[in-house]
Amino acid sequence: MKKNSACLEYRERQNSRSKKEGGGNIQKQDLLRVHADLVRMKNNYEKRGYKQEFDEYYALLINPCHIHKSKNDHEKAIFVLSSKLSMIAAEENAIYQTAKMKKSRWKAAEPDGDLFEISD
Repeated sequence: MKKNSACLEYRERQNSRSKKEGGGNIQKQDLLRVHADLVRMKNNYEKRGYKQEFDEYYALLINPCHIHKSKNDHEKAIFVLSSKLSMIAAEENAIYQTAKMKKSRWKAAEPDGDLFEISD
C-alpha cells in the first residue's frame, strides 16, 4: 500500500506542477500519436503529387517510429508537418473556390450541353 500512496503523491505533485506551468504538459506518447496521424495525412498528399512540399520534414530524419528520439524532436516534426499540411490545404481550398466561382459563371444554354458565359 505504501507504493500506491507514493505513486499517488508523485502524480499529485506532477499535476500541481503542470498547473503552475500552464498545464501544457503533453506526454510523449500523445506526441507520437499526433505525429503518426500527421504522417498519414502527409502520405495521402504525397500520393496526390505533393512530394517536394515535405523536404523540410524529411531533413529532420525523424518519424513516429523513432520512439528513442527526444520529445522536442517530435514536437519540431509535428510543427513542420502541421504547417506544411495547412499550407497545402489552404492552397487546395483557394483552387477549389476559384473553380467553383468560375463554374457558377457558366450555365447550360441548350439541352445538348453547349455552354455560354453569364456577363455581369
